Amino acid sequence: MKVAFVFLVFLSPNLQARLVESLKAQVGEEVISQIDLNNFKLQLKQNLVPSSLLLKTLYSPSQLLKNEKDRLSFMIETRLLSQMAQQQKFPLDETRLNKELKSLQGALSKTRFSKKLKRVGLTLESLKKSLNENSQIDRLLSQVVLSKITVSDQDIESYHFTKYKKPLFKVFEYEFTALSFPENKKNQVLKAQRENPLKSLEELSQSLNLEYKKSQLKEDQIRKMFKKELDKLSVSQFSPLLFSENTYYLLQLKWKAPFISPKEKIKKDQIEKQIFEKKLKQELRRWIEEQKSQFFIKIFL
Repeated sequence: MKVAFVFLVFLSPNLQARLVESLKAQVGEEVISQIDLNNFKLQLKQNLVPSSLLLKTLYSPSQLLKNEKDRLSFMIETRLLSQMAQQQKFPLDETRLNKELKSLQGALSKTRFSKKLKRVGLTLESLKKSLNENSQIDRLLSQVVLSKITVSDQDIESYHFTKYKKPLFKVFEYEFTALSFPENKKNQVLKAQRENPLKSLEELSQSLNLEYKKSQLKEDQIRKMFKKELDKLSVSQFSPLLFSENTYYLLQLKWKAPFISPKEKIKKDQIEKQIFEKKLKQELRRWIEEQKSQFFIKIFL
């Protein structure tokens, strides 16, 4: 609902006072009134507020029903995000809109559903508009927040160790390349490394016509000397020159990943979900607060 405050000048003082008192917030060009807040509470009670990323992550229907301050905050943030989403001009998702509309209508006839909407300050058209706005907001948040959140194996292992005082991942699988060469090629290899830093051992082997081998092994299948050096490397890093049984070696770690049992996989997935939800909540709140600080928002006390 848009408002032009200049019209208040032409109203009687009593009516002006009543109008101002009924206003709860202004977000950009839109205002939220006490009537909007009351109707939104009725919509929550009647399960007419569709699920959304904002509602699921930072709020809950029960919380919004109990606390008017939280309800106002939710409405302010929804109006803000809706205005931002409109600028992105996302296409209308009619499939999602119709599915959500059908879910909200349930077994009610169109007539009974229209009457239900009217009791909570809605019409079929205003509900469709609200559903579309929610869809646009979810797309915006998925694009700018959700897509940037990742959970690494290290995050999972750290969480598990902190909580249970023991590692979750007990066996690891390594993918690495090993370059081998005799004594008479040592200086040539060192010179090539020094003069022309390479991205892979494959490149080095091809340039010097040397043998290399790619391996993907569990840790108990790897030579102890190799395992010790691989544990010191980050992905893509090279080991120092190694010597064993009249042969020199260079290693490059390609990947290291936990090798887990089905039981460990279930626990890993549970922890990953918990960490993701926590990161999402933190990042979503941080990002929304940042947007609010750059947007015109006025709360009327």
